[in-house]
Formats: sequence, C-alpha cells, structure tokens
Amino acid sequence: MLDVDVEKYQKLIVADEVADRRLAWEKYNFEGRPLPAGIELPPVEPIKDDLDEGKPLGDTAHLAAGVAVFSEKAVLALGDLLRPHGQVLPLKCKEGKFYAFNVTRVLDGLDLEKSSIERFPSSGRVMQVYRYVFKTDVIGGYPIFKIKYGPNSDLLRGELFVSDEFVDRVKATGLTGFRFEKLA
Repeated sequence: MLDVDVEKYQKLIVADEVADRRLAWEKYNFEGRPLPAGIELPPVEPIKDDLDEGKPLGDTAHLAAGVAVFSEKAVLALGDLLRPHGQVLPLKCKEGKFYAFNVTRVLDGLDLEKSSIERFPSSGRVMQVYRYVFKTDVIGGYPIFKIKYGPNSDLLRGELFVSDEFVDRVKATGLTGFRFEKLA
C-alpha cells in the first residue's frame, strides 16, 4: 500500500488564498472516475505548523485521502506506470512542480472470504479491512490501483495499492517521501 512518510516530509494543504480551504478539495472526486479535461485544482502549499517546520518536501506528499501527490521528478520516473491507470493533474504550488494523481484503475481485487474484515451491522458493507488478501488473477500486472469491496460495492476511497514493480522503481530512482506497507 502506498503511503507518505509524514514524519520526515512536509504535507500539503489548500493554499491560504482559497476562501474555504476545508471545503475546497471536497468537491473533487478522486474515487476512481476521471475528472473533466482541463480541470483546475485549487492551489496548494506546505502546511505551516510546528510539526512540519524544517521538514523538506518529498517527491510525494500528503494532501487528502485517496489522492496521490507526486513531484515532477516522480512523474518523470514513474510516468509510464502512472498514466495508463489514472490522470496526472498539475497543481499550482509556489514551492515546486507537483501533480495530483487521480487513480482510475479500480479493481474488484479483494478476496472477501480470505481477508480479515469488519462489516457494518446495519448494512453488511465493509467497514474496515484488517488483513488484505488479493485476487492475484485480478490485480496481477497493475502497478497502481484502488479496490472495491466486492462487485456491487463502493470502492475503498483512501487506500492506494501499488505493485512490487512500482516500489522497486521508487527505490531505484531515489525518490523521497514514499512509505510502503507490504500487505501480502
């Protein structure tokens, strides 16, 4: 699973100049569907707080759940793995060239029978996954993707999953700020 090392690297936030920063990002749907061509995302900037002071910006940064943010260096290094599976969308950021990546490769790749999950009692929908077991015949070969909790369910909004090939490329090119959790 793809994550950001927020202990060592700065996070991004919608810039101060945006009227309602808290709601500015909510109107964008990063839930596996393409965004309209030419869409302009709100400007972003590093968070200015005591926890992030003095930390560098990495080649990936936390912005919002389910949204991957990559530096220009990361997009150049990973572009062939990214573009067939989503949209690389420019972000306005005074501190450097960054891009939001909208993952549109959504797979019914979670083996619900073998995974350890908790369901909502009222609806039976998946509430939490404690141990992921993937359907290898479904996810095999895709370097980056999101999953659904079954054929007739919503996708898992926050988590981005990546292949060993993706992890190896990040390490081989010296990209910073990435953190990976091995799931299976």
